[in-house]
Amino acid sequence: FTAPEAPGLEGTVKVDGNNIHASLFTYDYSKSGDTVVGATITGLTEEGKAFLEEEVIIPATYEDYPVIILSPDVLSGFTNLKKVTLGENIRSLPDGVFSGCEKLMEIRADFSSDCLVSIPGDATEKGLMDGAPEGCLIYCKEEYRNDFLNHYTWQHYYKYFAK
Repeated sequence: FTAPEAPGLEGTVKVDGNNIHASLFTYDYSKSGDTVVGATITGLTEEGKAFLEEEVIIPATYEDYPVIILSPDVLSGFTNLKKVTLGENIRSLPDGVFSGCEKLMEIRADFSSDCLVSIPGDATEKGLMDGAPEGCLIYCKEEYRNDFLNHYTWQHYYKYFAK
């Protein structure tokens, strides 16, 4: 499955957020036509490949553009990762993005249900959660909880949401 192109943000947008782990990742620009609308995290730097911490915060910005997309295998090198925080600017998450994160137990989703994800195809497919360990939970902001529950695609992942 290839996620559809993420909805863009008009022009350069300043996004408040934490960039403490920005140096762990490589980036590319996300474009709508010829206009840059955000940034995509495409991989890990050498520093990222050596990262052994248990928590990572996905950066909010790259060169003043909001980070809006993560490439499918970008987190797979984080084998010690127990917690990942995804900021409110994330607009698209590919299937299996957490695959390889063998110890991951907590996904902090600060974004709204407008973030694009696929619908799992059948009972054996986990879509977004494919490759994530059993017991891994998604924590969302309380004000978004009902939006996720009632969203056409996110409702298929509601069993992964922390109560």
